[in-house]
Amino acid sequence: MKAEAANSYEVGPNLSSGDGTSERARKEVVIEVNDILQVQFPNDPNSFSLRSRVDDIVGDRVYIAWPTDKGIRVPIHKQQTLTISFARDDAVYAFTGIVEHTWRRPLAQLSLLVIGPPQRIQRRQFFRVKCLLPVEFLGEQPSLDEDDSAPKIIALKTHTYEISGSGLAIRHSSSIPSGTMLDCKLSLAPENAKMKILCRVVHSSRINAHTQTGRYHVGMFFISIRDADRTRIVRHVFRVERSRNHPAPEPVAPVIGKMRVPRVNE
Repeated sequence: MKAEAANSYEVGPNLSSGDGTSERARKEVVIEVNDILQVQFPNDPNSFSLRSRVDDIVGDRVYIAWPTDKGIRVPIHKQQTLTISFARDDAVYAFTGIVEHTWRRPLAQLSLLVIGPPQRIQRRQFFRVKCLLPVEFLGEQPSLDEDDSAPKIIALKTHTYEISGSGLAIRHSSSIPSGTMLDCKLSLAPENAKMKILCRVVHSSRINAHTQTGRYHVGMFFISIRDADRTRIVRHVFRVERSRNHPAPEPVAPVIGKMRVPRVNE
């Protein structure tokens, strides 16, 4: 049975900044229950990160939801080392944890022992979130038939499924071959700014491998993007992440005596 839990855990009280001063003197870096995490394997730092969440914090142990890929639990074993990253208002921080225990029931969960302080990482553009943004694609899919030299034109209007400063993913009714180059027009809320980005498809996999029909998860990498546009995407990702970690409270109706009177929209 778990000991008494805490709502937050200072994952590294001696975090040091580049100028040799203590980061704690300026701002404590803490991880909190319900924080959204991204999990990576240190031996494959360029792999797509896996999404997770802080379920509980007990002493110096952090309990997280078992990371999944397209709804399927990824293989993780005891004593495995994981890299955990989380977002704060100023940056993305990452720390290393060792898997101490695994549970499959009643909740698929991992217990991590934090073995190092969080480091402020510069790869902000690789932090991704799920969000819907209007996007258009135009390009040519190379022909796979040597007798058919005519390329297939791809003209698609859809919404993003995930996005980061380095790429995006969509859900589509058919597969798009890896290596396909696409011109992308992305609309970024709330200012509805239009961006033109050159993308390359890096993977395209069926969401449900057990069916012959269905939709595909198509991941793309930004090949050519303006620095200003990348910065705007990263800022949008951080806004979305903050809103999910710290949702705004619901408006409270005014109270007259002991009767609650609902607001009327004017």
